[in-house]
Amino acid sequence: MSKFKYEKAHAKARALNRYNLKFSNKDLINLVNSIKNGETLFSGNVTNNVSYHVIKYDNKTIAVLLDEKRNVIKTVLKLWHRVTLKDGKVISGKEFK
Repeated sequence: MSKFKYEKAHAKARALNRYNLKFSNKDLINLVNSIKNGETLFSGNVTNNVSYHVIKYDNKTIAVLLDEKRNVIKTVLKLWHRVTLKDGKVISGKEFK
């Protein structure tokens, strides 16, 4: 399985597990497009290739990690999950709920 396919499968599993959301491939593409269009409540870089985003989806506020190189959602995080951004700032999605 390619890394691209693995990341999509992982994101779908985490969305179902953490938010009871069942994502299709099209849903993941729409999320990436929303992020690229600036429709996020917050965004920040974790590494050069990975960014953290808090976004509204299906009337829920969710946190995701985006693989910028592959344009795919890497994972879906709980809002309380703390992430250290590239600039050293520690952020949690619950601040944007």
